[in-house]
Amino acid sequence: MKMALDYAVLAQYGGIHTKPSSESVRDISLLELIRPEYGKPWLEIYQRHLQAETTGVAAVYVMHTVRGLLAAAHYMVSRCGTYVDLSLTNLSIQMQLNDSGAPQLSFVLHKTEERELVNHADAAERRQMLEQFYVRTLGPIIEGLAAAGRVPVLALWKQLPGVLVYYVNLFKGGLSCGEQDLAEYLTADLEAVQSFSSDVFNGKKNPFDLEPVYIENPLNAEEPFRMKDACCEFYRVSDGKNRKCFTCPRMTAEERNARAEEMRGTVRI
Repeated sequence: MKMALDYAVLAQYGGIHTKPSSESVRDISLLELIRPEYGKPWLEIYQRHLQAETTGVAAVYVMHTVRGLLAAAHYMVSRCGTYVDLSLTNLSIQMQLNDSGAPQLSFVLHKTEERELVNHADAAERRQMLEQFYVRTLGPIIEGLAAAGRVPVLALWKQLPGVLVYYVNLFKGGLSCGEQDLAEYLTADLEAVQSFSSDVFNGKKNPFDLEPVYIENPLNAEEPFRMKDACCEFYRVSDGKNRKCFTCPRMTAEERNARAEEMRGTVRI
């Protein structure tokens, strides 16, 4: 049975829309984004609007939007067995400014023809589809952003492992296609990604093959926080006010203890 895609899900969790916004101040195709002569000037514009310290910080911040493609790919392949083309030739990224002037990024999907996996129950077919997405879409975007922002490729890949786990758990919790409960496919496909060869990532290791680090939750000891695998650079943009996230791997023990006490002070009994 064909399970049609829910484009509201793609918009909410993937930041993917089927029509461009008339309020975009600077859009760019993904094919242009990965080319330094086009990607670097676009990233510099984004940096200025973001008020980020460097283009490297801006490159990391773009990953906060790129992770939507990751969510969309797993939603479509693992959950639905129905997908649309998420290739570089079929996507653009657009930049809008909110009321305070801060930039908001989202994707525009140009063609929406839906296709079905030959056999959704075949784990090997789903693995192949996801591997193609990682190699042909995610990899080039990350390498292009790394070159434009002069940041390590691995630093950008590491923005994604914890996010993928989050989305898999979210989608298992209720987002479905049709009436079938296919949560086990999401888990199996997450494990498949974690077992990809390092060649998929054009590097020495698979950035998804890692042991998560957990830290104490000052507000609920029974639900520890997962430490981020890499800094999201929030503290280096204007909105961050020079404050690292509590789960930032760059935070020292002293800084985290002080923040924990601050967080406990916000709880009223």
